[in-house]
Amino acid sequence: FTGKSVYLERADYLLSFCRDRLWSEEDRGFLDRLPGEEALGELKEPRKNLHENALLAEGAIRFTHLTGKPDFDFPSQVLAAFPDFQDEYGHHTSQYAVAADRLIRPATEIDLYDPTDDWRKATLSPFLSRRVIRHHTPGGNPHARIRIGKDFSEDYHTVEEFSAGLGEL
Repeated sequence: FTGKSVYLERADYLLSFCRDRLWSEEDRGFLDRLPGEEALGELKEPRKNLHENALLAEGAIRFTHLTGKPDFDFPSQVLAAFPDFQDEYGHHTSQYAVAADRLIRPATEIDLYDPTDDWRKATLSPFLSRRVIRHHTPGGNPHARIRIGKDFSEDYHTVEEFSAGLGEL
């Protein structure tokens, strides 16, 4: 996450567009084309694809974490639209598994306050599969907070402490 609000605004617009225009109550999922769109042959039938629905659910989960607006009902609905996929979808289930993992397990939330480039680089150094980075500029000394769910929260006031803390996760 760059910390630029324009990207969150675009994501919000895209998620709203998908909810308003591509969601099908009948199929309980997102369709691959707008209703009423003219097409030939088999393309006339809109499809509810597992992979694309899982990507959208994952994006909605990441957006929820980045904005702090706790709306996990929407991505839960999307993932619940595929209750019996089992062996029918093959490798396409991998994205579904990633989205379900993001929904169920807590994210590693990193809040950077007035960060310098050293703080930003330290944030990206370790591999953290469910990392969410938020930038804040209240004015003051650079520092960071790491949270994992409700069980762990730690504040860091030097880049060295912060890097070491991330390395222990």
